[in-house]
Amino acid sequence: MCIQQEPILGTEDDWSDKKMQPFPPMNRKLCEELVERLCSMAEDVANPLTAISIRLHTLEAILTKDTPEHEAWIAVDQDITRVQRILRQFLEDFQALILNGADGQPKA
Repeated sequence: MCIQQEPILGTEDDWSDKKMQPFPPMNRKLCEELVERLCSMAEDVANPLTAISIRLHTLEAILTKDTPEHEAWIAVDQDITRVQRILRQFLEDFQALILNGADGQPKA
């Protein structure tokens, strides 16, 4: 017997109303705690990315330019940079959303 679960992001009907309900109000202490935890998690992701990037750059010295290996190196380096940028942007956007609220006004 298969149990049908609700989609993680909801159904199309859930998103059809163009005006989404804002997050429930949170006090500043809770917001700051949430941002602190997210920053800690982001560091846990960013630190290995930085280590991988450093190791990757040490490999560049032994690769011959214009070879498939060098092209693969470029692709991996670009992917790491992209993930780092996405992570940084997510944290900046989330912090602004939580600390300033959806209307851009600081929450009490």
